[in-house]
Amino acid sequence: MPEGPAAYVATRRAELVDRTLDLLAIDTSNPPGSTVEMADHVAASLSSLGVDVERVAADPEKPNLVATLPGEADRTLLFNGHFDTVPFDAAAWSREPLGERVDDRIYGRGATDMKGSLAAMLHAVRAFVETDTRPPVDLVVAFVSDEEVGGDAGLPTLLDRGYLDADACVIGEPTCREGRHSVTVATGGASG
Repeated sequence: MPEGPAAYVATRRAELVDRTLDLLAIDTSNPPGSTVEMADHVAASLSSLGVDVERVAADPEKPNLVATLPGEADRTLLFNGHFDTVPFDAAAWSREPLGERVDDRIYGRGATDMKGSLAAMLHAVRAFVETDTRPPVDLVVAFVSDEEVGGDAGLPTLLDRGYLDADACVIGEPTCREGRHSVTVATGGASG
């Protein structure tokens, strides 16, 4: 029996770690907020798989990407994540702020907020493509800029231009409630 996406992911965790470290190595501190190098890297990775990727930019230094993987059903699941990270002072770090693996841990600015999630989204898309499996629904992945400063160049641009019309959305942003990490279900959103 051919390998499916779940088995692909389970047997290629080392590739996910490498992908996370590759993303961490690109400094996307905001401010100043330039995510061009990151967007180019992610777009090239997706394009090499034959995935449709569209670049949408209100600010040329802060591009967004929308990648689409057609599915079986007439429904859409959106994954959303941001390229930018908060700034860092390298001298204040005891580990490499642009990515380091020590034993079974990954360190670096943005490892959890949110380049680890971006790597997981890329890995999931790769799993469907590499196993020649059509997802059960259309998968749309929105990689946005300008989140850390609440700027308009990222998600607001995609919303204003009508790029994000989904039945459900998963945002890979980490969250913590009452001191425990958890999955949060919410229906609220930004209001205009």
